[in-house]
Amino acid sequence: MNPEISEVSWSTFRKMLEYKAKWYGKQVIAVNPHYTSQTCNVCGHTAKENRKTQASFKCVSCGHEDNADINASKNIKDLAIAN
Repeated sequence: MNPEISEVSWSTFRKMLEYKAKWYGKQVIAVNPHYTSQTCNVCGHTAKENRKTQASFKCVSCGHEDNADINASKNIKDLAIAN
């Protein structure tokens, strides 16, 4: 029986992830994901209108288009690098 996602112990998962990363000489960087799916990775404009659908991103400021998850992942990567 698989547990529901809401029943997963995220703090335990993070501790295990950090332990494994340290073991392999890597680093885990936690970033705040708020608005990463609404922020344009090209120009930085944030608006809920940028997220056209669950899968589609189009910036209302500069016109940049991308898959919404890929755009968000680029924003998360940039936030991690900035830390």
